[in-house]
Amino acid sequence: SPCSVGILRATCRAALAQKPKKFQTMKDALSDIQTRISIPISDFTDKSQLLKETKEQVTLNQYF
Repeated sequence: SPCSVGILRATCRAALAQKPKKFQTMKDALSDIQTRISIPISDFTDKSQLLKETKEQVTLNQYF
């Protein structure tokens, strides 16, 4: 609905206007997110293909 689009646009604009947060680990970032949402973060992390891939990601340095 049009209201939802306006809310989403305003929320995105406000988020992008702030200075980005930096975290040492993915766990730290997820813990920060958990403080701002009411749904358990595990609902997302258990289903996230991207998080699974980053856990298995290798760098070129690992081959040398």
